[in-house]
Amino acid sequence: MQAVLLASRPLAERAHGELRRMVLAGELAPGATVAEEELAVRLGISRTPVREALRRLGEEGLVEAGARRRARVATLDAAEIDGVLAVRAALDGLAAASCAKRHGSIDLPGLRRLAERVERLLAAGDRAAAFATDGEFHLALGRESGNRELCSHLARISGRVQLVRLLRCQEPRAIRSRTAMHGALLDAIAAGDAERAARLARDHAQVPS
Repeated sequence: MQAVLLASRPLAERAHGELRRMVLAGELAPGATVAEEELAVRLGISRTPVREALRRLGEEGLVEAGARRRARVATLDAAEIDGVLAVRAALDGLAAASCAKRHGSIDLPGLRRLAERVERLLAAGDRAAAFATDGEFHLALGRESGNRELCSHLARISGRVQLVRLLRCQEPRAIRSRTAMHGALLDAIAAGDAERAARLARDHAQVPS
């Protein structure tokens, strides 16, 4: 039994990555019902790694378990969206302030490269990849803060934040106005201005209605 579980783990990892991408790209629409068997055929694998991938997506709040080996892609109502954004704003503000306080020892060039990649992807029209990279940027910001507990919470909520952006951010100009704030945020961090960095990070975390 143990050998079977170990052998299936890499497939489960790949299935999780692909299904997560499909959800956050809108290929599996919010509220859509998906069956383990259909997903297994679509991915060309057995049901076992698909089942494990769906379990992990459930823990991330991206799918909800259903009956008869079926799951439903998560939907978020207005109150849930507000809750996700409030938590993300608080976490981002703390991460940015911490980075500013230790700005001499963080990988600021790496953060700038991620911010620039977000802009390139938006310019190319790849909204899903841009949102995913924006998520990487904020996770990196958390890592650079040096606060491991903060990193853990950011990682836990990252998928839900991307789902909110998928649901709420449709207008390209509004999206660009939010991502353009990365530069000002990083400038505040580089200057060691913790108060300004925290405020910009909290503002950036908000998504237009």
